Amino acid sequence: MEEYDKSREAFEKAAELRCEWGYLGLGDAYRYGYGVEQDGEKALECYEKAIVQGFYEGYLYLGWTYYDGEVVGQDYAKAMEYFEKAGDAGEGRGYLNIGWMYEKGNGVDQNVDEAITWYEKAGKAVDGIGYRNIGWMYYNGEIVGQDYEKAMEYFEKAGDTGDAVGYRLVGWMYDYGIGVAQDKDMAISWYAKGTDMGDDASYNNMGFIYYEKGDREKAVEYFEKAMSLGNSSAFSNMGFLYEVLDADYEKAFEWYEKAAERGNETAIENIRKLVNSGKISAKKAAKWL
Repeated sequence: MEEYDKSREAFEKAAELRCEWGYLGLGDAYRYGYGVEQDGEKALECYEKAIVQGFYEGYLYLGWTYYDGEVVGQDYAKAMEYFEKAGDAGEGRGYLNIGWMYEKGNGVDQNVDEAITWYEKAGKAVDGIGYRNIGWMYYNGEIVGQDYEKAMEYFEKAGDTGDAVGYRLVGWMYDYGIGVAQDKDMAISWYAKGTDMGDDASYNNMGFIYYEKGDREKAVEYFEKAMSLGNSSAFSNMGFLYEVLDADYEKAFEWYEKAAERGNETAIENIRKLVNSGKISAKKAAKWL
């Protein structure tokens, strides 16, 4: 509780100094009861003060508060109203949230056309996730006709507006030949666009392609870059190299364990397979069994 009290005091001082996270942080303290008694009305008041100071992210916070309804009466119409105000003020996530509500039918009737319209608005507001979400809609084909070409088009648009995952998804489609002829070199070129934006999973995916091409040195280089950015799959893939290429099961276990410690389920499963095949002892891997 002492830690929460200090945080609240810091937010109060920041609010006095007109720092963005001041009233937003103080609002969260009241919304979740951090160091103060939980109070929805005071949370709303703080978010509104942030907006008055010109921090329009406050509209998002107002929208989320009405959306989840934990400390004020749940009101989807008000949530949508504030999300739209956020978008109009340049916070593209506001439009993104409205698109998501229409896509999933949360608080409104499910409406594909409306979802796409709002995701497009989010994309134009320089929030590439909006374009990515449209891409996923066409990729999955659950509420619109499946169209891989359109999916790829929107994933690329997502990347062009700053979403590295969009570029990675284009690479992934080339990597596995989904909707296009499989082309590992094209996949690398798209993953490279993701790595240029610091995407850890793109580094990992490139590393695996180089493993497939028989270039261990390059594979390790890209796995190491992915690991430096916290990608748990890259740790698992390092273990895979030692297991498959060297039959060095002790070394493989070391890397799988590093991945497992980071919550990687594939690595945990690989550890269990090593134990079941008698390649490492159950005692050594007891933590993961």
